[in-house]
Amino acid sequence: MTSCHGPHSVLPLLNGPEDILIVDCGSGATAAHMSSLMKHNEKTGTIYLVGVRSPDNKETIKEMLERLKVESILVFLN
Repeated sequence: MTSCHGPHSVLPLLNGPEDILIVDCGSGATAAHMSSLMKHNEKTGTIYLVGVRSPDNKETIKEMLERLKVESILVFLN
């Protein structure tokens, strides 16, 4: 549920080119959704993902983001 409601709740708070920090990023779905909403609403900024559990999890997230053609997301391994 947070993958859906979170990005829609944050979007109205963005006033211009702003960066977003997502902690405990899980599968990266929330970040992908946020990026899509930002692009659709012509918002700019970078989304930073932290809380990646392992190198394998990081690669899985990066592959998913590439498949979805998501831009402006940086993934960090703890």
